[in-house]
Amino acid sequence: MTEEEIQQQEAPEEEPAAEEEPTPEQEQEPEPEPEEDNNAALIASVDQKLLDAAGRLVIDAPPGEFDDCIHALSQFVSDPNVAQAAKAVYLEKWMVAHCLPVQVGDKTAMLCEEASLGNGKYVEPNSMKPFKYDFESRKAIPLDGEPIKSTTLREVIQSTIQKFSSTTLRNGCCGVYDSPNGVSIIMSGSSISKENFRTGSLLLRFTYNDGQLKGTIALQAHFYENGNAMGSQTSEYNEAVSGSDEGQIASNILKKISTMYQDWTSKMQNGFELLKSEGLNVLRRRLPKTQTKVNWRHEIIGAAAMPTGKR
Repeated sequence: MTEEEIQQQEAPEEEPAAEEEPTPEQEQEPEPEPEEDNNAALIASVDQKLLDAAGRLVIDAPPGEFDDCIHALSQFVSDPNVAQAAKAVYLEKWMVAHCLPVQVGDKTAMLCEEASLGNGKYVEPNSMKPFKYDFESRKAIPLDGEPIKSTTLREVIQSTIQKFSSTTLRNGCCGVYDSPNGVSIIMSGSSISKENFRTGSLLLRFTYNDGQLKGTIALQAHFYENGNAMGSQTSEYNEAVSGSDEGQIASNILKKISTMYQDWTSKMQNGFELLKSEGLNVLRRRLPKTQTKVNWRHEIIGAAAMPTGKR
């Protein structure tokens, strides 16, 4: 045996290399499933012509009476699902059209076109933080995220007119928003007294841009005790506003709106005697359920605006 063969026999056998464990593939997080629209199937199940007809009825529901109209609709429509489908489709549109207030935490926000971010999301005008409104439960849900940026002028106007809206309008709220046409100023108030067969709302809507303040004051009222009377009235205004800085501009805007409001109130007072003598007393008992003599000035003008507090 040669020396080389002896060395080959003595050499220890090499252990096979350990197999490398396969690197596990990183699991990808599943994409979030789109939110299920619980109302989509309901809406799709009803006759579209009936739904459109129902929508024309409920979209013009008087202040505070949307649910009453849905209930009344369900009593005579052939398909009871039509009323619920109409509610699903038109509730948001109705609330936005009336610029209704909603509670977001400890702040009051407004559902209106100017505050809309799309997909049921809105901005609360004091903090400028977004929130989502659940129209099923009718609750606001604050959303995470940074406040939405806005102009300093918008912020100053918001803080300036806040007190005016809350002390002048019953259930009053306000929202100020930047818009392509300038700074939009919205104030709304309402008084819903179904036990006295009346509802009413008042909407002040203005836009400030380049030294001009334009807008409207609009009243909507419904009386329905011994009859059914609905009325609306809109006054248009256009005033110049001066100011050397944003604080002064905001202060002068408030003065102008206050003057416009007083002018509107005076005009309404001038017309209420005729309504009292020739129209509205026919629809109301002299002593309603409150056993208090009907104060038509309060009913027509103050129902939505003048007295403060909740009712």
